[in-house]
Amino acid sequence: LRSAIEANVMSGDRGPVRITVSIGAAIFPTQAMVPKDLISLACDAMENAKTQGGNRAAFLKTPEVRGETAS
Repeated sequence: LRSAIEANVMSGDRGPVRITVSIGAAIFPTQAMVPKDLISLACDAMENAKTQGGNRAAFLKTPEVRGETAS
């Protein structure tokens, strides 16, 4: 998905524009059972991807558990 998006070149006011994406992922139910907590973890992972230079997908390096989880 990331590569497909990057491969498209769009026209901008100042010339060609290449779009990239940073993706964060969290694992259900290992890291969180509640949607709000799962989304929060995925957002943290996305911020990590951006910090590492962007245009990448990332999980949190150390699985963090938020809220109630499955046993």
